[in-house]
Amino acid sequence: MRDHPATNPNAAPRAVCVVWCPPEVSPPRGLMEALRSKGLTTKQVSDGYTALSGVLAQRSAAGIAVLVIVEPDRHRRYEEVNAALDRYAPRTARWTFVSTDQPPLQVARSSARKPMERSVVDSRASVEAKPDQTPPPLRPKAYQPGPMLRLTGLGVMDLAGESGAIDDENARDPAGLTSEEMAALLADDLHEGSSR
Repeated sequence: MRDHPATNPNAAPRAVCVVWCPPEVSPPRGLMEALRSKGLTTKQVSDGYTALSGVLAQRSAAGIAVLVIVEPDRHRRYEEVNAALDRYAPRTARWTFVSTDQPPLQVARSSARKPMERSVVDSRASVEAKPDQTPPPLRPKAYQPGPMLRLTGLGVMDLAGESGAIDDENARDPAGLTSEEMAALLADDLHEGSSR
């Protein structure tokens, strides 16, 4: 049974080499044998998304990820995958294998962000603030204010601004009853209680 670094802290981290080949090209046999002889587990993929996900999955599993790109000029998404690795897994070891180069296996260059071409940016298309422009309204045109609220209760100022001294006769308790209504309701209970 192999030790995994997540279960055994003394175990060496597992190294997986993702070999990204163009769909029509099989991985070079000499390359695959050399990788296996170094103790690397190899995983062959044929598209950029699978290559990227293989590297990221291995790194999240607390292992070492290596990416070997076979014939990088034949991959459509090589620059995108390289830029994504720069961003999400910058310490991933990346190698390129080009059969016509000597030596065929070389360290891959990280993606260098290229400055924008001058022809892409139109110098006449600049945004300028114009002082004669009025700012947009704070409220949408269809804004309708809600209903006006009226405050009631003890101590509330009346519309004239004077203290709201409310007559005791018209005072309402929290249940919404006047003192007269409360007395009428309790009168029956008081009469029954005195006759018992």
